[in-house]
Amino acid sequence: MAARARDSLVYAVNFLSGDFDRAGTLDRGSADAALKSGSYATSVDVHNPDAGRKVKFRMRAALFAPPKDGCGELFSPQPAKRVEVELEPLGGMHVDGAFVRNMLLQARDTPAIAAPAFIMGWLSIESDADVPLDVAAVHTAHGFVGGSPSGFSMQVTRIPSSSPCEPAKPRKS
Repeated sequence: MAARARDSLVYAVNFLSGDFDRAGTLDRGSADAALKSGSYATSVDVHNPDAGRKVKFRMRAALFAPPKDGCGELFSPQPAKRVEVELEPLGGMHVDGAFVRNMLLQARDTPAIAAPAFIMGWLSIESDADVPLDVAAVHTAHGFVGGSPSGFSMQVTRIPSSSPCEPAKPRKS
């Protein structure tokens, strides 16, 4: 793995996309199961707040394969190659599950995983330290009852940057 420059900012967003156990047939045996039967979606919005210049940044996805029974450890195949992106002054872009599936996964020279097949992992966005970005994630989900959608949940989160040279500090509750 190549070392990153000390003068960069990293925005790490966890994502889930697709249907997991739509029929509700998995025997999880525990309320602590990693995933519940449902349809999950994450979208990430990236904005260049600089009115005077373009900004270039890099994105990479690290996907996790969920355990077959919904419990146990998740494992991570090799992360995708970095994708270079450029935004105009005050420009923005929207990254969703389709983007991750079709662009980032294909950059790994592997076939794309078609929706609604479930994927989960991290999207890493790296910019130069002198060009901070505005990054926000929207996570939505609904469960299934008898194979039909039931309920709805949405969470919007502003994603702070961290330095790749400093480990993230745990948040105090």
